[in-house]
Amino acid sequence: MSPSELAFGNIKAKAKALNVWQFVRNVRLVLEDRIFVECDASFPEWLASNDLFQRDYIANHEALYGVFDLDRHHGQQCFRELARPSLQVCIVEIPGTTYAEMDIDLSSPWMDVYGFLVHMVEVLVPGKTSHRKLRKAFLKDPELRRYLA
Repeated sequence: MSPSELAFGNIKAKAKALNVWQFVRNVRLVLEDRIFVECDASFPEWLASNDLFQRDYIANHEALYGVFDLDRHHGQQCFRELARPSLQVCIVEIPGTTYAEMDIDLSSPWMDVYGFLVHMVEVLVPGKTSHRKLRKAFLKDPELRRYLA
């Protein structure tokens, strides 16, 4: 599998296991470490009220604006799953549609000191998240394994 196929499979499996994928209407772009999707307008409210996710007030993913050709005056919100590995979802709301960027980090920096340190290494060392290794770990998890193709 190519790196982008691995990333897509991992992110989709994680999103399905968390019931996030139900909001995806269209996949716009798949990269080696993230995907860009159009989602239902109800997605932001669901994320904000879900105990599995925490609002991340620091994260800002500029690529989201470029992929969907959005003006930057539309505010961006980011949410992180409180887990290891951690699904991160950054969204921009436009009436009727939500645009999202999804990626998986090895840990949430908001969980604990260890999570913060792991995430800082990911930020400072590009390519640190190996989707090949994540897939192997996901195959061992009964919940995630059932969503992997």
